[in-house]
Amino acid sequence: MTAPDSQAYGSFITTIICNLEKNGFPEKQVALPMEKLWESAHNKGLNLNKVLEFLKEKKDIDHKKDGERIVFFKKVEISDNIQNSTETQDVVKDMPNMGNIFNEMGNLGDMKNMNMKDMFAQASAMMKNLNPQQLDAIKSMYENMDEDQKNEMMKKAKDMGMF
Repeated sequence: MTAPDSQAYGSFITTIICNLEKNGFPEKQVALPMEKLWESAHNKGLNLNKVLEFLKEKKDIDHKKDGERIVFFKKVEISDNIQNSTETQDVVKDMPNMGNIFNEMGNLGDMKNMNMKDMFAQASAMMKNLNPQQLDAIKSMYENMDEDQKNEMMKKAKDMGMF
């Protein structure tokens, strides 16, 4: 998507970004009231969906509409480094979909040279910042595992000293 044409779009987008940053973005997810954003865009003759699409594609600011609010979070990209990390791949190879979920958590390339305990400590810290879609994906993955897979995952966690 190209930048919205009018100067009004640019000003509105800048205002949203400033509000997000004042509230701790990108380190934290930030929720803004959907109705207020929609009314503000409408009063300026703007299309809020175009603004949200622009923020996602050009500013790496993703969102989820959650009831009466829009939750904004940093769009994450899979790192090429994660693909080359055999240590990380060994951990997730027997856990269906776990690799995709870790990839969605952000740039895990820094984990490439970590030992297993440090890697999971880092992953644990990252999990605290998951967006609602990512949390849902993890819950769904766990719920869809059979008992053997759940037990294997718990055994690996214990072997790594996670608890």
